[in-house]
Amino acid sequence: MKFDGAIGAQYALRYSPLLIYRITPLPKLQVAVIAAASLSEPVTVTFIYPFINEVGVFFFMSTSSRELARLSGLLFACYAFTQFISTYFWGTLSDRVGRKPILLTCLLICAISTVGFGAGNTFLEILIFRTLTGTSYGDVPAMADITDSTNQARAFSFIPLCWAVGTAVSPLIGGFLSHPEKHFPGGFGNSAYFIHHPYALPCFTVAGISFILFLLVAFILEETLGPQKRKATSITPSTANVPSRSIPKYGSTDISRPQNGDVSPTTSDPSAESLRPESISAPSPRLFALQILGDPLVRDVLISYGLLAFTSNSNDIIFALWMFLPIDDGGLGFSPSQIAAIISIGNIMGAFVITIIFPWVHRRFGTLPIYRFAMGLNVLLVMLYPVVHALAVNTAVQFPRDPGEVPLSDGMWSNVSFPVLLGIGVMLTLKGISVLAWGGNIILVTAAAPSARSLGTVNSLAQMTASLARSIAPPLYTNIFAISMGDGGNGLIWIFMPAMALLSVLASFRAKEGQREWRRSVG
Repeated sequence: MKFDGAIGAQYALRYSPLLIYRITPLPKLQVAVIAAASLSEPVTVTFIYPFINEVGVFFFMSTSSRELARLSGLLFACYAFTQFISTYFWGTLSDRVGRKPILLTCLLICAISTVGFGAGNTFLEILIFRTLTGTSYGDVPAMADITDSTNQARAFSFIPLCWAVGTAVSPLIGGFLSHPEKHFPGGFGNSAYFIHHPYALPCFTVAGISFILFLLVAFILEETLGPQKRKATSITPSTANVPSRSIPKYGSTDISRPQNGDVSPTTSDPSAESLRPESISAPSPRLFALQILGDPLVRDVLISYGLLAFTSNSNDIIFALWMFLPIDDGGLGFSPSQIAAIISIGNIMGAFVITIIFPWVHRRFGTLPIYRFAMGLNVLLVMLYPVVHALAVNTAVQFPRDPGEVPLSDGMWSNVSFPVLLGIGVMLTLKGISVLAWGGNIILVTAAAPSARSLGTVNSLAQMTASLARSIAPPLYTNIFAISMGDGGNGLIWIFMPAMALLSVLASFRAKEGQREWRRSVG
């Protein structure tokens, strides 16, 4: 599970001191549509997790488990790589043509490419369509355009809620709707199309969700980027989030005079001078990406972010692959339905932690202690893989290889021993708590920005770093897993994963929470 981009605003924006503001009312319908549109990415990313490792079995009936591992890594990597190269393009293009056209284009690409994935007749076809899906990630700052510093935290809080819903529901779509001829023989048992395209139904369902979101954006969402903003952002995209008199903004912040009993900074207070409207609207120097990367604070945070994305994404991939592969090859032999249920439970736990637990523990312990603690949990998590596999071997439970053999009933876990379920439960708990690292990292990225005008650029660099890490991790980890499995395997993956997790912990101790002047002077 990951929480990138605008999601961090609900945490980052609340930690700067404010004057007395008149809170601008939220445009509820517009906020709801933008938040709903963000549902597309978590659904599209995670719905294939339960069955992606089975795709190779379907298209290459004689493929070994080692080859399946490599094929699944390729499918994951192609999506992440095209996301990496397209993120900056969509962001800068939205500064020129507006947010709505980019949102519509990305949602349409997502719907069409997902249909193509489900309808593909060869592995090459589904690889091409999955690659195309990666280009549909247009993280445009539409929410920032229609909010100001008085209501951004509330508006952005709806985005992690949509992520929580998406990551909880989408694995169930992929796991329980794949192979409908076996899961639902009454309706699809005689369908030649779904027999030859066993992943079409979940793909069509997800594409339908994207198309519904497309219609919502097309007919309800108003363009959030006005002509004056386009002119300003054509100079520097990151100015879209700067409260300035020279850049008109929805519901511009009204800094009120103190009324009865109100307290506000006085002119005798040295800190008050930096909080005057004139100071707030004064533009800071514009910094380019290379200049920003030269800042040690930014560089250390981005390195830590990249390692977090690298280890977290690889763990998600290995977790799904490990559950699918036979016990003899180092896995657990679970069916797509069982994998879907486990991933969904884990994502629900992670969403609860990041939305409910994180704000409380952050107020109590601060950013860096939480961040480093959560990174450390990843080391313990990856060390449990061989332990749980050993439990599966010793309990000698026979796992079916046919995904249709496990019924969708209360007995779907009857072929799994209690020690294995207990081990999976411990892993899910550690995985859920480790999501705290994402909340901490988002705050670190925001705090590292040298100025308010560079915040957008720093955020884009962080997302590109994470996307690049996610494009490298899948083929690397799955290939190491491939050479580690079976009787002739050397178990290298169970050494490599803890080593990388430990490296990410060490990097977290180099990352620092910035105390930039602009964060103290801008609410």
